[in-house]
Amino acid sequence: MKTSIICITLLLVIVDSITHTISLCNAGHVQPILRAADGDVKEIRTEKGGLPLGVLEKQEYGIDEIQLQPGDALLLYTDGISDATNAANEQYEIERLTHTLSVAPSHDVAGLGVAILQDVEVFTGTRQQFDDSCLVLIRRDSDV
Repeated sequence: MKTSIICITLLLVIVDSITHTISLCNAGHVQPILRAADGDVKEIRTEKGGLPLGVLEKQEYGIDEIQLQPGDALLLYTDGISDATNAANEQYEIERLTHTLSVAPSHDVAGLGVAILQDVEVFTGTRQQFDDSCLVLIRRDSDV
């Protein structure tokens, strides 16, 4: 009898709205992306996470923490965004995602999300979606 192993990626996020600290536990998920208030964008390399759930029987996971500064935004997303393909079978990719995040107007978090989704739609054109697409943006207001 053939057995199957089911593996699931997971990104657990805890937001402390008092200290503006984000705690991340990453089990094989795509890395979050931070957009600083000045527009600088970088992937947050979680160092203490691990493989997707189910790969190893006794995998241990740690917590990485980042501090949000006023005006910073953190993007959490599924690979359906970065892996979206166009009619030429090219992928949207993280480089385009980070560029879109860096140039999008940042006056509100909803606007950042809309800018990303619109750019993915323009890129893919009439190509059918083949994977789940989800994004979550967390932003610290400039005056808090």
